[in-house]
Amino acid sequence: MRTLLCGHRSFAARGLAEALEGAGHQVVRFSRGEVGRAQRSVSGPVDLLDVNPHLREPFDAVINYIVLKDEPAESNARYAAALLRLCAERAVPHLVHVSSISVYRRDVAVVREDSPVEADPSRKGAYGALKVATERFLVDHRPGSLALSLLRPGFVLGEGLASPIVGTGFKLPWNRLLAVGDGASVLPLVSRAALTEAVFRLLASAPAPGVEAYLLAHPASPSRREYLQACCERLGCGTGVTCLPTPVWWLGGLAAEAAARLTGRGGAGIFARVRSACRRQSFDPGRTESRLGLSFAFDWRQTLQHALPGQETVRLPYVPPLKLPRTAARRVTFVGYGRIVHERHRPALRRLGFEGTILAHDLQPRRDADGTEVTALPQVLEPADLVVVASPGPAHTTTLGLLAAHEGGVLVEKPLCSSSEELGRWVGFAEARRAPTLACHNYRLKPNVGRMLDCLRRYHAGALLHVHLDFESPSVAGDAAPWRRQERAARTLLVDYALHFLDLACMFDREGWEVHAASHLLDGNGATALIEGRLGGPRYPVSFVLRQGFGRRAACLDFTFQNYSVRLGFFPDTFSLRMADDNPILQLREAVASLRATAAKGLDRLRGRESDPSHALAFAAALGEAPALQGALDVRELRGFYQALFRLGERVYGA
Repeated sequence: MRTLLCGHRSFAARGLAEALEGAGHQVVRFSRGEVGRAQRSVSGPVDLLDVNPHLREPFDAVINYIVLKDEPAESNARYAAALLRLCAERAVPHLVHVSSISVYRRDVAVVREDSPVEADPSRKGAYGALKVATERFLVDHRPGSLALSLLRPGFVLGEGLASPIVGTGFKLPWNRLLAVGDGASVLPLVSRAALTEAVFRLLASAPAPGVEAYLLAHPASPSRREYLQACCERLGCGTGVTCLPTPVWWLGGLAAEAAARLTGRGGAGIFARVRSACRRQSFDPGRTESRLGLSFAFDWRQTLQHALPGQETVRLPYVPPLKLPRTAARRVTFVGYGRIVHERHRPALRRLGFEGTILAHDLQPRRDADGTEVTALPQVLEPADLVVVASPGPAHTTTLGLLAAHEGGVLVEKPLCSSSEELGRWVGFAEARRAPTLACHNYRLKPNVGRMLDCLRRYHAGALLHVHLDFESPSVAGDAAPWRRQERAARTLLVDYALHFLDLACMFDREGWEVHAASHLLDGNGATALIEGRLGGPRYPVSFVLRQGFGRRAACLDFTFQNYSVRLGFFPDTFSLRMADDNPILQLREAVASLRATAAKGLDRLRGRESDPSHALAFAAALGEAPALQGALDVRELRGFYQALFRLGERVYGA
C-alpha cells in the first residue's frame, strides 16, 4: 500500500512510518518547509499540498497528523482544503485524520464514539478550537467517494513528551501543582503505541464508507487529580496537587471575561470555556476496541515516567527516614580520646542508651576530665562490641595491627586515611571480616541530608546533571589541633575541613571519579587559601570552590536533577527544594528554614545538648543496631571517593 503520512515529525506520529515500512508499506513523509524532496521525505507549504510537484503519484491512503498550533483556524481550514483537493485529484480512497478527544462537547456525561461534537470552536481552548474547526471542515467538504476515518485520541503519552502537565495544571510558586478545572474529572489517556497500532489496523482493513469516528482512550483513565499526583511522584513536577472548588473557577472565569471586555481585548467565551473545564465526564471506547480488536488499557504511570528522556533512578546511599535505636552493647573501646570523643562520640552513645563500659587508650595516659581512665595503647585490645578509632587522622592506619584480632564493629573518624596505600590496607581489612568497618562520614546521616534523600525517594528526580559545592571556613591558624594548623603538611582544607561536603557531592556514584580540573592559591602564611576545580563521575560532574581564612563558616551544595533542583546548606543545616520557577515565595521559605535551623542550634547550646543525631546513627550502624545504614558508611563504599580525593590532593599539595 502506498501511503502519504502528513506530519511524520509530530510527537504523536513518531515511529509510525517505520512501523508501516516494516510491514511492507511504501510511505511518503510530508512536513512543512521549503519545496523539496529527499528520498521518501517531501516538504513544502501545507496549503499548497495538492500542487506540490513531489506528490504527483497516486496514494492508497493519506494519514494526517498536522495541526497548525500557532496559526488561526483559517490557516488550518486552508490546509484541510488542500488536503481534500489532493485526495480528490489523486483518487485517494481513504483519509485517516488524527483529531482529538477534545472535539466532543463537555456537557456529555459519558463520551462514546457517536457522542455529539462541539459546533462552536470558541467554547474550546486554543488547541481544541483548532481541532474542532479542522474536523468540521473535513466532514463538511469531504468528497462522497472519500472514506474519512476520524481518530479522536485522548492525551497521548509516549517517549519524547514535551510537557506532562500542559493543559491539565500549572506549577504554583510553592512547589505544588494546581489542577485546571474539576480535579475529579477524568483525564482520558492513550499510549502512542496504541495510537500507532490503531492507525496500522485501520489501514489493514477495508475502510468504512462515509465518515466513521474512533475513540481512543484508556477505559480506566485517571482523574485529573490522580494524573497530576502521578506527575509529582513519577516526574517530580511538584509536592502535591491543589484542586479549587468549582465555584471558584466560575468566579475566576467571569472576572477574566469581564476584565477582557472592559480592556477591549475581546473575552467572549472565556467563562464558557472555564465552565466547560469544570464538568465531569467519563469515556467509553468499547466500540472502537471491538472494531479494531485492540485494547487501550496500559500502565499509564509507567508510560508517563518514561515519557520524558533521561529518567534515571538515582542510587540513594540509604533509604530514610532514620530512627534512633536503643543499643544493647556492653563495651566500647576508644583508640584516641580527644576533643571529638567528648563533643560528639560520648553524647552519641548516651543518645543510644549505652550504659556499658568505656575503655580509652591514647598516647598520653591520664585520668581524663570526665573521670575516664585513659591508658597507653596496649599490645592487644580487650574484647569489645565496638572499637572507635579517634586518633588524629594521619595516625589512623597505625591501629590496624591492634584491630587484627578484634571481631566486633569498627568505626573510624574522618578522614579514614591519608594515601592510596593506606586506603588499600583499610579496604583489605574490611573485606576480610564479617563485622562492619565503617568510616564516620556522619554528614551523610544529618537530618537535612535525610530530608533530601526522602524527597528523592518520594518524587522522582530523574538524572543527576550537576552538583556545585561552595565551602568556606575560618583560618586554620585558629584551630586547636596543632597538626591541623600545618595546613600544607596535613592537607587540612581538603581532607579535613571540606571532606564531608565533597563526600556529599560525590555520594550518588561509588566509583569512577576523575579529577578534570584543579587549581589553588596560597595565603601569606603559606597555607592553602583556595582550591577550585571539577570532578567527573560516571553519571554527573561536580564543581567546587573551597576557601579558608575569610572568617566565616558556610557550605552550600546545589544538586541539579533533571526534574528539579535541591540545595543543602550547612551552618545552619538546611534543605530547600525547587520545583517551581525562582520566586519570592521560595526565597522566603528558604530564609524561614535557615532562621528555624539557626534558632534550633542556639537553643541546643543554651541547653547544653546536641540534637543532631548523625553521630548517634553512625554508632548505631557500627554496633549493628542500624544495619540499613552500614552500606552508606562502609569503607568499601567510600573507596572511589577517597581515590579521587587523593588524586585531587596530589594536584594541590604534591605527591
